[in-house]
Amino acid sequence: MKVSGVDKYVAFVGGGYSTDSNVGNSFYIINIEAGNFLKRFAFDTAPSSAVGSATEKVPSQVRAVDLNRDGYIERVYFANTSGKLYKLDLTSEDTGNWQVVELFNPGTYDYTALPTTVTPAGASLPGTLTDMNRPVFYPPAVVKDRYGAHHYIILYGTGNDMDPQGQDTQDFFFAVEDLDTGAGEGNVTGSMCSVLRPIPAVSEILL
Repeated sequence: MKVSGVDKYVAFVGGGYSTDSNVGNSFYIINIEAGNFLKRFAFDTAPSSAVGSATEKVPSQVRAVDLNRDGYIERVYFANTSGKLYKLDLTSEDTGNWQVVELFNPGTYDYTALPTTVTPAGASLPGTLTDMNRPVFYPPAVVKDRYGAHHYIILYGTGNDMDPQGQDTQDFFFAVEDLDTGAGEGNVTGSMCSVLRPIPAVSEILL
């Protein structure tokens, strides 16, 4: 990354998992050469910049993306234990302009809006959409949409690693299109996304 004209080698780290309130709902950008924070998004910052609510955590790794292949990271994507998808725009060299914004919330999105398609054919979503706020423990994949110069598709699935054998819940796989990945366009809320594929999946025990 480049900060104030200087190259920095950094690590992107989620807050981890905890059963305590306001522990784990955080995200850190660490200068690995100096061993200090370049930016912290956490409950105890002033002002508070916690990622999600007090009970939502970020246990997964994140996906850092070099959008223009210049060797510098421009976007970071990750999800939390409520299945909410976040992104961070790093096109600015000023750390004061870096913000984590919620791109997609599976529990509030209007799945009747085009171009949303529920697959496989005949599948249905829960009657209560908040049932789709399922945990995410792994980083998303990101692919470029050939039909939009600054459009990227973020692919991720839900599942509870704390209860991997549970059979009384339903999980999902999402394909979410980020419609504003041009330089300086990242600090925009989830109104700038479209869900291409919410895919219901019945949980099962893997032997």
